[in-house]
Amino acid sequence: MGTVRLSREQRDAIYGEILVDLTAVGDIYLKLSEGDIDGAWRVRQRVEDDMRLLDDLGWEAEVDQEVFEVSMPAAQLARAVAHLAECAQSTVREHVIDPMQQTDLVVRATTAQTAYGQLLSQAVREVDDSR
Repeated sequence: MGTVRLSREQRDAIYGEILVDLTAVGDIYLKLSEGDIDGAWRVRQRVEDDMRLLDDLGWEAEVDQEVFEVSMPAAQLARAVAHLAECAQSTVREHVIDPMQQTDLVVRATTAQTAYGQLLSQAVREVDDSR
């Protein structure tokens, strides 16, 4: 595979995503304790892919360069990127798309609260008028 170049901004974003994904390392223990050897192996492979990508991007949070070359084997890179892309998509869905879809619920609830106030006000007036 030829070398792929990333900008500093791209590198920093991917670096952050890798750090989040590496929190799964504890899942190896959980999978093994549940007897899920295949699952533990898959997590191990993910972690290895992440760490190999860090080899290219740099392990430090702050790196003094503007261009980063990714030269890891194509199959491993494809596996790592596919998983990280799936994680990023989940993050966008959870923090952007789902809340936007819930906007209708918020608008409805706000409209209903206004209507409740009007209904209660009218009901109080009618009770007062009937006395």
